[in-house]
Amino acid sequence: MSKSPAPAWMNSVKAPLLLVAGDGMTVVALNTAALRLFETLLVPATPCALGQLIGVEAAAGFELSMDGQAGPVVLAARIGGKTRTLALEAAPIEDPPGHWVVTVHDRITEMEAGIYVSTIYEDLQAILEWLPVGVEIFDSTGNSVFTNVHGARLFGWGADELNDIEEWWLHAYPDPEYRELAKRTWAEAIATSRAEGSAVLLSDWMVTCKDGSQKLAHFRFRYVGDHHVLAYWDVSEQRQMEAELRHHADTDVLTGLRNRRRFFTDAAAALAIREEPISVLMMDLDHFKSINDRFGHAGGDAVLREVADRFRRALRETDVLARLGGEEFVALLPGADRVQAELVAEQLRHFISASPLEAAGTRMMLTVSIGVATRGRSDDIDALLARADQGLYTAKRHGRNRVCFEASGGDHGGRGVAPVRKSAQATAPGVVPLRK
Repeated sequence: MSKSPAPAWMNSVKAPLLLVAGDGMTVVALNTAALRLFETLLVPATPCALGQLIGVEAAAGFELSMDGQAGPVVLAARIGGKTRTLALEAAPIEDPPGHWVVTVHDRITEMEAGIYVSTIYEDLQAILEWLPVGVEIFDSTGNSVFTNVHGARLFGWGADELNDIEEWWLHAYPDPEYRELAKRTWAEAIATSRAEGSAVLLSDWMVTCKDGSQKLAHFRFRYVGDHHVLAYWDVSEQRQMEAELRHHADTDVLTGLRNRRRFFTDAAAALAIREEPISVLMMDLDHFKSINDRFGHAGGDAVLREVADRFRRALRETDVLARLGGEEFVALLPGADRVQAELVAEQLRHFISASPLEAAGTRMMLTVSIGVATRGRSDDIDALLARADQGLYTAKRHGRNRVCFEASGGDHGGRGVAPVRKSAQATAPGVVPLRK
């Protein structure tokens, strides 16, 4: 049989259409919608038998009903190995002559529809219960209509408890100020999700559980139809681990002070505030090599920890104290001008030299040399440290155990070398003096 051309208008129709030869059993062409319905990859080359598309039994039922059939013929068709309920309605056309256009309606019986919807609901509920996160759905009035098992277990309340949103606010956020902040954030999330039709991140919130314990929970919210959908999970351990990792990355393991990397980060932030003066102290322990030579690295480490503790106790919480490496420490003093920085440096020097330190079972006297620099108009942290380092070099060159500004000031006997009181070293019984 020769292939009959399909009318061009068929592809303009959104409903699935078949062009069938006069025998009622040979499909000549399918429009685009029909190709989708019958799954394009499974459609044989046309012309083909109708039975190849809908099954032999269904095709036979359609053939017997062709003559004098006014309405659609409902058939149980087999498409891609699955049974589908189709309604086929044939109408003769003039072009090409002797052919029929068959409109295909994909139908689901009421029983099938009920089973289908019920199955979908059960599957969705099973999926929501299986998810390893809490999922809660609220109606338009704010009352909870669904909470999955994980959500109920996360904070300790059962699915039938705290269904009223106001009860949730009171129990989950007992602090009034924190509760009001949470409520405002929730209201803003609802407004944003309604306007944009997208999910909204509510970030992390500290939630009080039924037993009084607290968990840090991460929330995501979306407004769907007339319902508010909330997904949440416990991030307490994750955030604690992240904080510990940040602490290890920013902290000198030996002394517990900031390390070099963290110092430069904090110093840059402090220097960004241009309105206030700021100074830097570079501090280096005198004759520290002799400690390592005499008492080993364990003794040297004990001394460094004690020195770090004395520095920490002598400075303000707003000061930025760090160990740069070895026996070298640095302190950034926000708000301190030249005079104030010198006074702080003298206090630090005194804290080290005034009383002996104990390490490796030995009491020893220790001193520190300190270089000081105060920010100029164009100083960045590198320039400021370089100038403080010059002062430190001057202090070392002028006999150690002293506070100095830049090298030029010390060479000319001005304020570059601050007057010092010589510490009485090794005067007490059992105290070891340190010399190179």
